[in-house]
Amino acid sequence: MRFTRNPPRDSRNILFAASLEFGKNWMRPISDLAAERIGNEPSEVQETLSAEIESTRAGINEWIQQRWDSVNGKWRTPDTAAASSWVVASYPWMDKRNIKRAISQGCYYAHHG
Repeated sequence: MRFTRNPPRDSRNILFAASLEFGKNWMRPISDLAAERIGNEPSEVQETLSAEIESTRAGINEWIQQRWDSVNGKWRTPDTAAASSWVVASYPWMDKRNIKRAISQGCYYAHHG
């Protein structure tokens, strides 16, 4: 199911933020987080958003890993700006807080990968 219009912006951002959490929610299935965080959405929407968030996280991490490798791990401010521009263009629904956290986490994984 692909949305022709954006669902409430908060549902995507709430679920994406939950998918980035460390601690007790780290690496939990996104579908479980969806049931807890956006349980007011119909199950079809929860399933669709769960798959979308999984794909989004993977896409961002892959882009950052490729960039990280291309700069030999010497990530600088222009790399962060390029990552941010790419995320905004690829995922226009994402809020600034999630963009910043996703890039930070992607760099962490690239560095410790």
